[in-house]
Amino acid sequence: MANKILLRRGLKSKLPTLSAGEPAYTTDSREFFMGTGSGNVNMGGSQWYTGTAMSGTSTSSTYSYTSCPLVKVGDIYLNTSYGYIYQCTTAGNGSSAKWVYKGTIRGPQGATGATPSYFPSNGYSSIDDLTLGVVDLKGEHLAPPTTITIGCVDSKHQWLVDYVCMDGQDHSAIFKKAIDALPSSGGKITILEGSYSIKNTISFSSKKVVFEGMGSGTSINVNGTFVTSGGNNNITIRDIDIVASNVDGGIFDLTNTDKINLDNCSMSVSIKSGIVTSTDVTAAVNGSGNTDVHFNNLSLTATFNANDGECGAVFRYCNVHGDMSKIKVTRASGCDYNVNTFMVCKGRVTNTSLMSDHFILHGTDPFVIDNCYVKCYSITQIEYDNRGSVINSRIYITGKNTIHWALTQIANCQISIPYTKTKILCKAEMFNNNKIENSASNMFVFSQYAIIVGNKSKCTMTSSTPTGAVIANNVVDSYMSSILTGEE
Repeated sequence: MANKILLRRGLKSKLPTLSAGEPAYTTDSREFFMGTGSGNVNMGGSQWYTGTAMSGTSTSSTYSYTSCPLVKVGDIYLNTSYGYIYQCTTAGNGSSAKWVYKGTIRGPQGATGATPSYFPSNGYSSIDDLTLGVVDLKGEHLAPPTTITIGCVDSKHQWLVDYVCMDGQDHSAIFKKAIDALPSSGGKITILEGSYSIKNTISFSSKKVVFEGMGSGTSINVNGTFVTSGGNNNITIRDIDIVASNVDGGIFDLTNTDKINLDNCSMSVSIKSGIVTSTDVTAAVNGSGNTDVHFNNLSLTATFNANDGECGAVFRYCNVHGDMSKIKVTRASGCDYNVNTFMVCKGRVTNTSLMSDHFILHGTDPFVIDNCYVKCYSITQIEYDNRGSVINSRIYITGKNTIHWALTQIANCQISIPYTKTKILCKAEMFNNNKIENSASNMFVFSQYAIIVGNKSKCTMTSSTPTGAVIANNVVDSYMSSILTGEE
């Protein structure tokens, strides 16, 4: 009589690692397995595996992944992010198992639909407005309708993505493809959460483009200038974190651009070391001509590195309009050239913290700082060529020597001057209704024909009366309590 073949039986969840040549049958799933000594092989036909460990569409390459279980020739693997299908050609486990790309279950991209627009009647909303709060079944926020969507390999909601940015690569070309794919009138490009790398400048040509991220989860790392634009267009950057290094031409170079909107963005910019002159484009945001720069809830940090030169700026040759923001400018160790936050700019900034270890304004005509916190070495760089105003603001001065305030007006401000050796040559035409915590007497030297009225100071402001100046109704209160600190 022939010997019986012993066959293990039991539930699939209880199946042990079988010895080489040992068979087993799972009574619940009705599958037949054969042991290899290092794993079990399902003998009932091709098995399907899913995940995101393998990616790629080359038909001339083989693929593998280190966490691969024991598989046999003919088994199938589905990449659940992109719909790519692979078939096993070499059995094994881990990297010893080899797979080839066979195709995708994702069909070709269909025709681009019309760009969503606003109804021309009060009481209606855009498609974007209606979907801003939409979430998926997991509670994750969905990107609003858009013309083009860019994502990373680890972005959520992969089915929305038109262009995928792989890890460890320069994504400049993909961003350019997305812009080129927009209609001639422009459109919106949504950038899903993830980290993106831009090593080459992106040109917006003449299209009106909106770059919209998913908040702090969308981060773009830039090496040099991010965007150039020489067309008659509008640009919007919204809900994106930008980290830029090695910049010497501005992260935005906006020659003859109508407008750029920076909305709810965070930017950290490091200005390139090297030779800098007053005519070089060294701004973190630069506009040659009459570019309007609108920012709202912008957090901008600009660092100027060691340099031999004359002058640097954050905003240069722009019409600036800003609200609810924070701008901090620093000079790295060894950097001894002049740095201005706003240089040859027009406009108005409100409800904003302006912090600089150097100057705020230079060559402005006109420029208004209203209801802001200003902490700086000096408000202006030199004693002429300024027609700016600082009103309704809190001012903390860190300059310890002679500085210049060349402004049209300083009014209704709280001013703290903590260092006793500070001397302010003030060419403000109107210096009115300010509260000044000056740590020593006679710190101010006012210009001729100035109007200095209604101020309250801890110590005497000045010992002289300039020719034609009106000095009246100023009060000294030696018991004045501290009004400002060097807050950040």
